[in-house]
Amino acid sequence: VDKPAGISVHNAEDSGNVLSILSQEMKSKLYPVHRLDKPTSGLLLLAKNPSQTRTLQKNLQDARKTYWAVVRGVPKIAEGAWSQSISSKAEGRRNPRGKARVAAQTKYKVLSSNAYLSKIECTIHTGRQHQIRKHCTINRHEILGDTRYGDRKYLQKMQQRFGQFELCLQARGLLISIEGKEFSFTAKPREDW
Repeated sequence: VDKPAGISVHNAEDSGNVLSILSQEMKSKLYPVHRLDKPTSGLLLLAKNPSQTRTLQKNLQDARKTYWAVVRGVPKIAEGAWSQSISSKAEGRRNPRGKARVAAQTKYKVLSSNAYLSKIECTIHTGRQHQIRKHCTINRHEILGDTRYGDRKYLQKMQQRFGQFELCLQARGLLISIEGKEFSFTAKPREDW
């Protein structure tokens, strides 16, 4: 599923969540194999039953997940990796790395840039909560629209200049092996970026 930004995957308090909407449309219960944060758009893998969910979650551990993000500034190195340890829990802008830190790696590549912003592609090799958002912030390239980890003054300045916008983070690609066959999924590029 190509999840729009601003919709939760399965939040029970939100009847307009992805699982509720699609289960109703398909007249069948669906199960999330993983999740995306509410403000993140892009690919979301769902299963039709609990046993499929467990199998796909195992397969997802070896899958290649790529994301696109619009970030502040231009990384000095056009292609590299951020390997700072971070917490597995959601933190905030004061301490994005968190307290109980575990290893995390995010590879990135600059796809395009100007003097102020860059569009980057990220590939994650670990699955920590808010990993890309944390790594971008720690390395002074916060994701545009990131109200949890981003600098408030910068965010206000960008909103004044461009109007209200959402988190510029998209789950763009998924390469996964299922029962010995490789499947590749790609979300459409965001037109509004």
